[in-house]
Amino acid sequence: MRQILVFGDSNSVGVCPVPIGGKQVLHSEGDRWPNVMLAALGDGYSLQNASFSGRSTGASPQARPWRRNGAEIMPRVLEQAVAPDLVILMLGTNDLMAHMKMDAGAIAKAVGDLVDMVHGASKDVEILVLSPVPVIARGVFEDRLAGAEARQVQLPFCLRQMTIEKGVSFLDLAPYAVVSAVDGLHLEADAHHAIGPVVAAQVETIFQGQEQSR
Repeated sequence: MRQILVFGDSNSVGVCPVPIGGKQVLHSEGDRWPNVMLAALGDGYSLQNASFSGRSTGASPQARPWRRNGAEIMPRVLEQAVAPDLVILMLGTNDLMAHMKMDAGAIAKAVGDLVDMVHGASKDVEILVLSPVPVIARGVFEDRLAGAEARQVQLPFCLRQMTIEKGVSFLDLAPYAVVSAVDGLHLEADAHHAIGPVVAAQVETIFQGQEQSR
């Protein structure tokens, strides 16, 4: 049984788009991309979703503490998880918030630091870095995402370069889904269903390459 650990934010938890004045609720389990991915992979895989709403990479001094701070919580997650064969990292969206004061290069470096943490715990684990679906400054997050659309332009490039340098896998989700028009940050169920099979195909490619290299 291959163990997959997902480490992300609210879009990996499965938070629904939040209307102005609305409350945060979750998509059904079958409408969350990690579960869609697992269903597409079929037998032989197990999922541990260690994502948390509001999580950033943790690199900004403005980052929220504990579970919302990727750098702070990653060691605990790795310690408590069943030893993963693959870690999927999808962070950076919350780092684009205006108060974080981070550009694409800084975000990619911070994700790279998380890659180093994972490999520090186990050199043999595979890592897949996902570049998040681009955000739009609108709705309840309009003020917090001010300027984010410009800051995120270079994020896929910067993340890809980082993964090349560190020898881990990369997938840009921008061609496959868009954020909801409701809040400009979260994903509708159809976007989760679009992303899941694409990530599953990448996961299969990673493990096929692993087998061929043995």
